[in-house]
Amino acid sequence: MWQHCYRDASMKQPKFLAVVALCFLNTAVAADLFVTVAPVSELQKPMTIVFPASAEPLETSLLSSGISAEITAINARPGDRVPRGKTLIRLDCRDTRLRHELAIQELRQAEVQLKFSGRQSARIAKLAKTNIASEELKDTRETELQQARIGVDARRVALEEAELRVSKCEVKAPFDSVVIKQLASVGTRMSIGAPILEIVSVAVDIHARVPFDYTINKSQDVVFESGREIIDVRLI
Repeated sequence: MWQHCYRDASMKQPKFLAVVALCFLNTAVAADLFVTVAPVSELQKPMTIVFPASAEPLETSLLSSGISAEITAINARPGDRVPRGKTLIRLDCRDTRLRHELAIQELRQAEVQLKFSGRQSARIAKLAKTNIASEELKDTRETELQQARIGVDARRVALEEAELRVSKCEVKAPFDSVVIKQLASVGTRMSIGAPILEIVSVAVDIHARVPFDYTINKSQDVVFESGREIIDVRLI
């Protein structure tokens, strides 16, 4: 019985070895096999679609002189990008500041006159009650008091006007902008309203020619390319 079994084993040995070898091969391959799982969205390559577009600045402005004065400084040149509120132009403000100081003194003088007229009017009013002062004199002092009040109001308006002229000694950028043209130079005496710099806003309005069958998603990343400059675009 043992011998029979041995022969059977001998006769079937090649097939047995082949089966064992195949099993070992499958085991080795399975041991070296690694599988990585990732979402489809991470495996997709980003797709770029290009459409022709044009851009125009949202704002354009001619910065001019608000007073008649000489230009003492220009702090920006064509091509410069300037933030909102930056002082771009300075004008000779000596005459304007002197007028401002004069307006302050005139207001103080008018206030002193108002206090004096108030005391005079009150004194005459008391005397008029005892018939020591006439009604005519009382009316005169009251009229002078009213005129003094009007004088103070007028001087306050004059001071506000002088302060406004002083504020125009400096011309500031009204918005984030780019200087595109210089129309006057330092040393030039400018009249009121004469343009000095031309600027355009950094913010631009972009018009793209998009096919009707293309669906726009506001979550998409959109940029505008012009030469070497790339601008992020916000869809509205």
